[in-house]
Amino acid sequence: MLNVLLKKQLTEIFRSYFYDPKKNRARSKAGIVAYFILFVVIMAGFLGGMFTFLSLSICDALAAVGMDWLYFALMGLLAVLLGAFGSVFN
Repeated sequence: MLNVLLKKQLTEIFRSYFYDPKKNRARSKAGIVAYFILFVVIMAGFLGGMFTFLSLSICDALAAVGMDWLYFALMGLLAVLLGAFGSVFN
């Protein structure tokens, strides 16, 4: 049952990658690959880089003054808030 649900959800999420509603036909193989590469670049490159830079800069500053616990509290709070925001607006 879980596999069927995951397949359905992933198909809905990535439906626009495989099908072009304006032209009412399937996308080419090159178009599909380009969309997935763009998705990986945006998610891993941009968002991953942004949060890595944020966490490294905060960690250095807070570790220097002995407030390591605050770093973990802030990162945990950020993760919970982004998870809740993402689940509400998905």
